[in-house]
Amino acid sequence: MRINPRTKFTSVFLLVLVLSGYARSDSFVDGSLEVMGASTLRQDVLLEGVTYFGKLQSTASGAGLRGFSVKVEQDVSTIEQEEVTPGRFENQTIYVDDYGWLSQSSSVWVEDYGYYSTDIWVDEWGYSYPTIWTDPVYDSEGNETTPGGWTTSLVPQMAITGGHMVSQTVWGVIGGHMETTGIDSWGVVGSHQEVQSIWVDEVRSSYTVTTYGTPHTKFVSETDDMVWSWYNNNRELLEVTTSGVSIPYPGDLNGNNRSMLTSTQFEQSFTTSPTEFGDYTSYGTKMTKGGLATWEDYGVDQTVTDSSSAYLKPNELIIEKKIPSSSGVTASSVGTRIAATDATFGGTVKVAGAILINPQGDISMGQYTSGPKP
Repeated sequence: MRINPRTKFTSVFLLVLVLSGYARSDSFVDGSLEVMGASTLRQDVLLEGVTYFGKLQSTASGAGLRGFSVKVEQDVSTIEQEEVTPGRFENQTIYVDDYGWLSQSSSVWVEDYGYYSTDIWVDEWGYSYPTIWTDPVYDSEGNETTPGGWTTSLVPQMAITGGHMVSQTVWGVIGGHMETTGIDSWGVVGSHQEVQSIWVDEVRSSYTVTTYGTPHTKFVSETDDMVWSWYNNNRELLEVTTSGVSIPYPGDLNGNNRSMLTSTQFEQSFTTSPTEFGDYTSYGTKMTKGGLATWEDYGVDQTVTDSSSAYLKPNELIIEKKIPSSSGVTASSVGTRIAATDATFGGTVKVAGAILINPQGDISMGQYTSGPKP
């Protein structure tokens, strides 16, 4: 069953599966659901989105505020990565050609040669008087004095005067026939398989990787002054306020001894159970930005009878002992301060061994007033 994040619940817990009967396991609610009365969850429930718990009283600053909300957040990122398969030699089975002599036959036309008789023309030569052209003759002024014309030459010339046919025997093609010839050539006559080391080129490919961050479950208060408390039966385990976090000291079954953590300090305090006479002891440690403090108090009923404390700072150490009076006013106080440049002791100073003074140093004892001067 899936519930829309806008679903409204007025019961103590989140969801009711019984509404004037029953809701099937595959029921779907898309809208507002208001349940008047108690709700019982008997199976797993998936809540998507922000889930709100409780309802505060109406205030001037905000009416109808919810108590707190639960939200699960998780970052999702997509990374483009490249995968490279480097170049390499691989043993592969390949086919290799086999070479040899190939015999081939073919039929070709072959011409037949021989002598055969043929008639040829033979020219006859003799002397003749050819007809020639005589150019016209012109005088200096361009006038034709002798006309041109054809005349018979008076000089005989050798020339073809006739001819006759003569029969003679010559060598040449007199016919032909088909012949079958064989030709041997070098070529592929077959193949066989061999295992050889073949170079395979580098291959590059890219793929997308989706990464999911660590889920964060956030419990968010709706008001600044809300106090969060976790209990085990009647024992308070954890309390969260605007000032900090308070938890019981480990081993304290009653939860009287607390540890307090704020943005500026951490404190652990311990109080023993009162005896039959009412006296008790309280002590603790506090770490702040200014330094480290520790204390120990003794008291009876509600009155502190003896108090001791020590403060360790970056530049000094302060030790105090106070004895309060019954009226609450300090009856006596003794303090010791030790710094890098000076020291003040509130009680007896005991030194086991020699006191060494630098050559330029001196010890000033002040004015001597009692007894003979040393």
